[in-house]
Amino acid sequence: MRFPLITPAWLLLTLLLLWASSSHAALLTTAQLQILKTDIHASADLADELAAGDTGAIAAAYNLTAVPDFWAWRTNLQEYDIYSQPSPTGSNWDWTVYVGLTPSEQGGWSKMFRNGATNYSLANIRTGVAALFTGAPPNVAQKNHIDAHGRRLVTRGERLYVTGTGNTTVPGLLGWEGQITITDVDAALALP
Repeated sequence: MRFPLITPAWLLLTLLLLWASSSHAALLTTAQLQILKTDIHASADLADELAAGDTGAIAAAYNLTAVPDFWAWRTNLQEYDIYSQPSPTGSNWDWTVYVGLTPSEQGGWSKMFRNGATNYSLANIRTGVAALFTGAPPNVAQKNHIDAHGRRLVTRGERLYVTGTGNTTVPGLLGWEGQITITDVDAALALP
């Protein structure tokens, strides 16, 4: 069997498409870049990097976990993780509780995770989970297990754009999520 010859043009097109679909998908707006610029200039811990023009080190600093801890609801909560992984609080999924749900309640759960994941930052999803797992202590423990999986720590960069309290009881909502890149830092610092 002969394979078609891959021309340099096709290879370049493939690489460009892969690059465009990678971490560059969550571009910062001009307003968000201005917030980043202001924060960089206000951060004493980045003064040396700023003076040296080390935008790689600045970007790396914004991709570390925020200090102090700040929690936000996940926008991509994987159903499999809820079943198979202990939560950050050490709880585990209880199949007995799930089996005790009515068929329509189990159907509601399945609809939330139809694609294998759900956006747990949406209030209606969290309200639906609370409605399914309510009442008896095992049900409440199941809801708490799901909530624990439904939140995560944000990075220093994400913290600039998140709203809310940010504790484990009341996580915040992400206004932007992703990795701050060298390109982001360069664009921010180039703003007037």
